[in-house]
Formats: sequence, C-alpha cells, structure tokens
Amino acid sequence: MALRNLFPKLCFWMVCAVQGCVVPSAATPTGQRSATPNAAMIPAAYRETKTMIFGGVMHDVYLGCISCPSYATDSIHNVMGPHGSMFSQDSLHNTFSPYRSSFSFESACNSMSTHPPVVVDGAGNFYGYFTVNESHPRRVKTEELLTLLKSICE
Repeated sequence: MALRNLFPKLCFWMVCAVQGCVVPSAATPTGQRSATPNAAMIPAAYRETKTMIFGGVMHDVYLGCISCPSYATDSIHNVMGPHGSMFSQDSLHNTFSPYRSSFSFESACNSMSTHPPVVVDGAGNFYGYFTVNESHPRRVKTEELLTLLKSICE
C-alpha cells in the first residue's frame, strides 16, 4: 500500500486515539442558533462520516471537523471552540495562525502554499488539499469544499 493511501487512515486513527470516533448528530439542538457557514452546507455524503482537516508539514495538527454541527466542540463552525475561534492557534479562522495566514507555507489561504491542510474523513478517504492554490494538483475539487475555503479565506 502506498504511503499516500495510508496517510488518511493514520490521521483517522490519531484522532480516534485522542478524541474518540463518535460522529455527532447533524441536527442542531432546539433553541441553539447555528453558526454560518454551518454543517448544512456540507453534502449528506460528507456528514455520514466525520470529515476533518489536518495541518502542519506532516499533517499531524488536527484543525477540526468540517461536517460536525456548530455546537460540537471540535467543529470548525463552533466560534467558541478551539477550531472555530478566531483567536485559537489551531483554527482556520485565526488570520495570524499558520493555517490561515496569507504568508505561511502551511496555510490554506496562501496562494503559493507548499504544505496546505488536508481534508480526510473517518473512513480514511482523502478529499484533497484545502488550499486556494489553484495550481496544486491535488487541491479539493468539490464545490462545497471550495465554497467553504473561499468563505474562510476572504
């Protein structure tokens, strides 16, 4: 098995070991306001399993869950959580973090990024590199992920 095929599965098991593999419900509890953008913009196929983003040169930094509802602790849509806050170092919403900065080579928002974050799911599927770098050969291709990327990097 090629290393690139094994990598998403390793990421999944790393997250399972640290946070568990519970896939939260996509429904928002009554009375809670969901954040925008929220998990509803992710297609059902992605919501069936936890879709996650990993950053860093070795993609060993968990940046959060894309498909989780906005009230989930590890959701990138939870503005009070560590992965949705605009102040957290491991958040795509912090313009000064290495994963959102327009100058960092690990950033999703740097058009010349060489080590952008990756999108994987709990089943070990690799969706591509989460980057605005349009010349990256393995950039995410789905409209939903590109829309999310655009909303984060604008």
